[in-house]
Amino acid sequence: MDTGSAANEAAKKIILQYFAKEKQTPEPERTLFIARHHSYHGTTAGALASSGHSPRRVPFKSNIPDDTHFVSACRPYRDLQDGMTESEYVQQLAQEMEDKIVALGSRKVAAVFIEPVVGAVSSF
Repeated sequence: MDTGSAANEAAKKIILQYFAKEKQTPEPERTLFIARHHSYHGTTAGALASSGHSPRRVPFKSNIPDDTHFVSACRPYRDLQDGMTESEYVQQLAQEMEDKIVALGSRKVAAVFIEPVVGAVSSF
């Protein structure tokens, strides 16, 4: 791969192919992805669809897949509420992820895209 955008695009294609055809017991209904708000996964159509940076997505909304759903970013330096421990904050994010998977249907979610290092996009 020559870029992170292409790598993320390829990852989505491989994941979808795996569930549709390669898995011993195919699960073609697994077509949804989850990513974090404010995330950045690239500028190709597939990668942009999984990027949670709204200003970058808006101009291409009609041309990008509608296959990704978003949960809160992990930003304790901004989102940790007064009196909340880091452990409680992490549990809150974990619960939000679980709730999102349940809401979408656990048999429909193919993968979760999470940045290992947050900060590629500007704050807003």
